[in-house]
Amino acid sequence: MKGEEYILKVNNLNVAYNNHIVIRDFSMQLRRGEMVAITGASGSGKSSLLRALMGFVPLTSGEIIFDGAQMHKGQMEKLRRQTAFLPQDLSFPCEWVSEVLETPFLFKNNKNVTATKAMWQDSFQRLGLDEGIMDKRLNEISGGQRQRMLFAVIAMLDKELILLDEPTSALDSGSAMLVTEFIKEMCESGKSILAVTHDKQFAAECDRIINISTL
Repeated sequence: MKGEEYILKVNNLNVAYNNHIVIRDFSMQLRRGEMVAITGASGSGKSSLLRALMGFVPLTSGEIIFDGAQMHKGQMEKLRRQTAFLPQDLSFPCEWVSEVLETPFLFKNNKNVTATKAMWQDSFQRLGLDEGIMDKRLNEISGGQRQRMLFAVIAMLDKELILLDEPTSALDSGSAMLVTEFIKEMCESGKSILAVTHDKQFAAECDRIINISTL
């Protein structure tokens, strides 16, 4: 571990859309190597929280501290550079699976990241994916396969902080178990995981559960 014990601290966070408050006075801390589930009723601001942490949604008030430094508007690049964010609804402007796998490594923050064939094979095997999907079009694979494939991408990116929005939503029970174990292994290797979820079984595997509805 390096730096602060807590990789992420959120203090008295408030977020509003059109004068409607969606997150009110939310505070939390995430330790390095910890896996935390954010739960709560629909409309309680769970997904908005993740977008606010990435700087995609402006704060009404409050502060975000990442790796010991307060994140002002001009400093969000530091957090984004060390964070992998997987939203629930992710569009694919690609035709082929291979393009989806390659595209994240073309971004400025990921150009120094290397993913070998052996690394892809290992992640695919652990996620129950056939290597043959690499040669298919996106419309030829299922939503569950796409979801698991994206977790392989996240593992290859090797970020310190991982934000997940409903990581098991598109999966059957067997695939959800594989993904949950895969995420736990990333956490055990030192990654910090913050996951929004309605999946009670997934939440039960986390180190802590924070119900945003009751705060």
